[in-house]
Amino acid sequence: MKTSFLATVLTLAGMFSASADTLFLDLTSVSAGPSGSFSGTLGDVDVTGSITSTSPGFQFNDSTGTNSWEESTIDNSSPQWGYNKVFNPNIGLADRVGYTSFKDGFNPATITINFSSPVVNPIFLLANLDAMVYDFSSNAGIKPVPLSSNAGGGDGFFLISNLIFDANPESGIGQDPSQQPLLTGARSAYGSVELLGTFSLLTINVSNPTERGDGGSFTLATTPEPSTFALLTVSLSMLTIGIRKRRHDTA
Repeated sequence: MKTSFLATVLTLAGMFSASADTLFLDLTSVSAGPSGSFSGTLGDVDVTGSITSTSPGFQFNDSTGTNSWEESTIDNSSPQWGYNKVFNPNIGLADRVGYTSFKDGFNPATITINFSSPVVNPIFLLANLDAMVYDFSSNAGIKPVPLSSNAGGGDGFFLISNLIFDANPESGIGQDPSQQPLLTGARSAYGSVELLGTFSLLTINVSNPTERGDGGSFTLATTPEPSTFALLTVSLSMLTIGIRKRRHDTA
């Protein structure tokens, strides 16, 4: 009877536990331009993003541009985040928000991302970063932590404190999303960071300090939290195992 009870508990835990698979931003629209915006979902959370700027030098792009690395994708067809040597987590095909920061300007702008309910420790993935800087410092209680990237040898992805940038912005190389991001030599920056914290609003200040121009894309991902029922059933199974072990030891 004890074995039957334990088997039942473990079966329920398997049936009701939340999936551990990572969820990526699923875009439904991207509006191009310096007042651009995007909308989509991250699991069951609605996500909207917009640009605030006093300069027209930074903009979101749709899927009709001439440079593939700075276009958006809203039909889950981009292989950009599928390279496991660079991105953790990664996915074969997904969406992305493409952007351009035009040359000959500092182009300060703020990307504001709203979530319909609080998200816990989401992951920010960034591709083909060259001359720009991504600044997360205006978000109280959020700490960016590197997960994976093409950093090394004085070039590629670089995170220091709340800033993401290319370690050598002079060596920008535009790569099609279907190409494996370069890992050595002259290259653009590719990588992913976990944003430790729980929040419903994310603010990213971007700028173009070298004024060389830049273009790339980004997305968000999250891993679902285990359901309360799953945690309860797993706890019950561990308790049952403990009771059986103590009875066996005292027999």
